[in-house]
Amino acid sequence: MSQTYPLGTVFDIGRFVPTMMLILLASSSIVVIEPAPFDLLTLLFLALLIPMGLRIPAGMGLVLFYSGLFILGNILSFTDVENFSAAFRYMAVSIFLFAIFLLIACMVYYDPNKVMPAFWKGYIFAALLAALSGILAYFDLIPNADAFLKFGRAKGLFKDPNVYAPFLIAPMFYLAASFIENQGKKKLLALLGFLTLALGSLVGFSRGAIGNLVVAAILFLTIKFSLKPSMELLTRYIVYGSGVLLLTLALLIAALQTDKVSSMLSERAKLVQSYDVDASSGRFTVQKKNLIHGLTDPLGLGPGEEVLEYFIEPHNVYLYVLAENGWLGFIGFTAFILSGIRLGASWIRQRHDVSDEYLIIYAVTVATAVQSLLIDSIHWRHLFILNGVLWGLTLAQKKSTGKH
Repeated sequence: MSQTYPLGTVFDIGRFVPTMMLILLASSSIVVIEPAPFDLLTLLFLALLIPMGLRIPAGMGLVLFYSGLFILGNILSFTDVENFSAAFRYMAVSIFLFAIFLLIACMVYYDPNKVMPAFWKGYIFAALLAALSGILAYFDLIPNADAFLKFGRAKGLFKDPNVYAPFLIAPMFYLAASFIENQGKKKLLALLGFLTLALGSLVGFSRGAIGNLVVAAILFLTIKFSLKPSMELLTRYIVYGSGVLLLTLALLIAALQTDKVSSMLSERAKLVQSYDVDASSGRFTVQKKNLIHGLTDPLGLGPGEEVLEYFIEPHNVYLYVLAENGWLGFIGFTAFILSGIRLGASWIRQRHDVSDEYLIIYAVTVATAVQSLLIDSIHWRHLFILNGVLWGLTLAQKKSTGKH
């Protein structure tokens, strides 16, 4: 796919889109400060690319309509906010995340053959940076290690282990697939990268990340072998997949030799934590309160107001949005998530040659949507990044094959 921006005598900025994507994703794990470098780069690239001719792909009208419904729900929910300025800032962040989604989709759509390799290089760099900072801090191998930890768990350059660990899932899958498919030096580098991210995820001790990984793996493998029922492919995945699994288990066993890891893993392995079932402020109690409020208040509490009302987030983004942004916001956000899942599923059904890259993006996007039933992911940058890639890649492939 070859395209240029209509700039006349002005230089064609389109050739810089892959580099922009590389830089943007490489910065995506440095979010301990706000605005994060990723946010500033997003604003810069929007300011550069929109005037230069970057266009919204045909086929995104409906998902943008759903995004608009969510934003309208945010605005309407301002009727009863306690802190207007804080609520406005919270809403601005939500709107900005949809701008991230749109920018990523447009950049991928522009030329996926060049932009996607840059996307993965940047994402893997960011993931390795996050994982290494988390690992070194957890084992107290760097100065000021506490700055990279929270509640005794690694968070890297994120603010929360529950965002840090799920962020690593997509590049883990990509590196695992690269290990299985490549040979020689590339195979070794992919394995080393995968094991680094696996250890980084382990010291994050995120139950949600483990669930995300399992759901994505089941979905990826189910779709892959239903599309290509090959004994040779199955054998290769069994052989190399078993090797990766054994090495990962060896890494886990080695980590468990330290009291620090074994005690934390034992604690986190409990299916139900004390903060889940507390009678007054447990997550299950708060989820019930969010549901009841959401069903009885069509306009919602207002952006960022749920914590002021109940003192703890419900750990379910859909209930969170329902309580805060009312019925319209809930419909818009849920439809935004489901429309991407439906788009990907429809494209996979039409094709028998979808790439591992596409399946990884689709599987992890779906798994993140499922994990959001157990976590408040409304302000996770990588949730919007993954959805942006899914939309941009699908629409670009549809255009290249003449299917709309």
